[in-house]
Amino acid sequence: MRQLGFKIIADSSNDMSPELKDKYPVELIPFKLTLDGNEYVDDDQLDPIQFIADMSAAKDVPRSACPSPNDFLEAFEGDEDCFVVTISSKLSGTYNSAQIAKDIYLESHPEKKIHLVDSKSASIGETLISMKLHELIDLGYSFNEIIEIVTQYVNDMKTFFVSESLDNLIK
Repeated sequence: MRQLGFKIIADSSNDMSPELKDKYPVELIPFKLTLDGNEYVDDDQLDPIQFIADMSAAKDVPRSACPSPNDFLEAFEGDEDCFVVTISSKLSGTYNSAQIAKDIYLESHPEKKIHLVDSKSASIGETLISMKLHELIDLGYSFNEIIEIVTQYVNDMKTFFVSESLDNLIK
């Protein structure tokens, strides 16, 4: 019999502070960013202030790469059933990478439960969804009940975007 438990996985657009990471553990799969030929990995080692300065000084247009299916395949390992929260599928191919990985993984692990959540948002929207998942898990809801509640939660969310400057957005 499989051990019951859940794992929450998200891309690095999920905006978890260190305090939130301690309270609501989420395995983050990083985006990769390229500026003037230099690769930056969006993980705990990335200095966001330096990255913004480097982006402002960059001559070339910055590039980003979503996590690969392999990144998600590695995250699916273990006995836990998985919830995967991704940045909006309208903004990135991350959801598609996770879907490919899910399909591949389930071919050899049909007993595993994996549910993908298209946040239809980014950043704090992903964070709120991850926190909601933890809340529902802690309350003892089943995997299928969590899917139903979180789907409604995402559909009820509204995302607003505000930027101090359009300079980096233009790049």
